[in-house]
Amino acid sequence: AEGHRFQLDWSDDNQVEIVRNNLFEKKGARLLIYHHVGIPTNTSHEGEYYLEDFKMHVTPFDTNPYGVEWLRFDPDSPLPELVKTVPHVAFQVDDLASALEEKEVLIQPNSPSEGVTVAFIVDNGAPIEFIEYS
Repeated sequence: AEGHRFQLDWSDDNQVEIVRNNLFEKKGARLLIYHHVGIPTNTSHEGEYYLEDFKMHVTPFDTNPYGVEWLRFDPDSPLPELVKTVPHVAFQVDDLASALEEKEVLIQPNSPSEGVTVAFIVDNGAPIEFIEYS
């Protein structure tokens, strides 16, 4: 599933360039596409599935009209406390390795499902997830 895009008049090339230059491509970064927001919770949600390696329950973002991915962690989840306690924003990237260059990597690249590779960084104390589809 592709990430969500801003609603813009794409016929206006100048507007597209403003978005690319001001929002996404700072300091040579690749284009980032907003994907979802992940929110830790202690509440079970309908449709959640279990990721045994991470000892966590996930409610898919695409089942929520606002792109919210609910995350419920087992007490012995091996994931960093920051991910278990602070909401994160996720962006789809076209080159995960490049997106991670010179960043503080919180969770190394891994594949929670077939065809998907994710990693987390820390930016100003907040977790940010990068997602690459193959």
